[in-house]
Amino acid sequence: FYFYEVPTRWYACRQHDAALRSGIGFTAPALPMVDDEYHEQVAVYHAVLRAVAAHRVLPKRPLVFAELGARWGTWGSRAIAFGRTLAPSMDYSLLLVEVNRANCNALRDTMAKNAIRYTLETVWRESGWSLCVVEGTTSSAAGASST
Repeated sequence: FYFYEVPTRWYACRQHDAALRSGIGFTAPALPMVDDEYHEQVAVYHAVLRAVAAHRVLPKRPLVFAELGARWGTWGSRAIAFGRTLAPSMDYSLLLVEVNRANCNALRDTMAKNAIRYTLETVWRESGWSLCVVEGTTSSAAGASST
């Protein structure tokens, strides 16, 4: 699994899980490890910081984020979570594009667990034909439901 191939994925998750299991009420996450995803993470955070700054000037301006080849929606969910932390009143729009059917259920699960609204576009080629499916969802604290 890709999760185990990239240390920043499992390392931070294991630290967070240990804090939750031990009952620690507050933890300060460590700085991210420098690996092959470090530059992507910095780019995502820069984009969110720019969106938050724009939102402070124009309060109706949302965070708009797209992830192509979303797999489980890692970057999209990080962007939205960071944006909600910095500016809870800021609306957002998240578009995820994924071509691998096997990843779509994991992606839906990730978004539901994080109560993130999203649009998922999948493009599958079957017998030379292209089939596009656009799935809009809304999330609440209780989870996601398809619309």
